[in-house]
Amino acid sequence: MLLHEVGPFKLEFWKLRVTPFFLSRILRVGLPTGLRGVVFSFSNVCLQSAINSLGSATVAASSIALNYEFVVYYWLSSFSQACVTFVGQNFGAKNMERCRRTVRWTLLLGCSSTIVLSALCCIFARPMLSVFTSNTEIIEIASIRMYVVVGLLAINVFLDVFSGALSGMGKSLPPALTCMAGVCGIRILWVIFVFPRYNSFASLMVVYPISWVLTIAVIMGIYFYNIKRVTSGTGKVC
Repeated sequence: MLLHEVGPFKLEFWKLRVTPFFLSRILRVGLPTGLRGVVFSFSNVCLQSAINSLGSATVAASSIALNYEFVVYYWLSSFSQACVTFVGQNFGAKNMERCRRTVRWTLLLGCSSTIVLSALCCIFARPMLSVFTSNTEIIEIASIRMYVVVGLLAINVFLDVFSGALSGMGKSLPPALTCMAGVCGIRILWVIFVFPRYNSFASLMVVYPISWVLTIAVIMGIYFYNIKRVTSGTGKVC
C-alpha cells in the first residue's frame, strides 16, 4: 500500500539511507539508556545471587512479592514515559514553563497514585501473597519485600520522572551514568560489603530505598541545574 501511495507517505526503497546527523542523535539518546539497562540487569543478578544464598523459601518469597512489585512499578513508570513525551515536545518548542509544569504534574499524579497502590499492597499483603502459597514462612518473608520495597516505591517516581525529563531534553547520558553509579553501584557494593555482615533478607531489601534516595538527590541537582541554564539563557542543556 505504501508503495502505491502518492505524496509524503509513498515508500521509495532507493531513497532509504542512513543520515549521519540523525543517526548520531539516535545513538546519543539510545546508547546510554541501553547501557543503563545492562548495568541494572547485572546489579539485579548480584542481588538475586545474594537472595539465592538465603535458601529456597526466601527465593520463593522474593519471587512472589516481585509480581506485585512489577505491577506497581509499571504503573509509576507510565508517568515517566508521559514526562519524556511532553517534555520532549515542549523543549523542542522552547516552552520551558510547560516543561516544568509537566514535571510537576507527573510527580504529583505519579506519587499520589503510587502511594495508594503501595498502601493497598501493604495493607492486604498477606491475603495477596496467599494467592500464590499457603506456606506461612514464605508469606512472612515475602511480606518484608512488600513492606520495604513495594511500600516505598513512590520514592522511585522522583527517580523515573527526573530521569525522563532529562531524556526529553535530549540528555539521557547524565541520568544513565547517575543511575549506574548510584542505584547499581550502591547495590553491588551493598552485596559485597554489607550483606555478608548482616546476612538477612531484610538487609538486602533495605538497599532499594537507600539507593533510590541517594541517586534522586544527584539527578534532581542535574535537572535543576540544566533548567536554570536554559531559562536564564546562560547556556545549552548540559
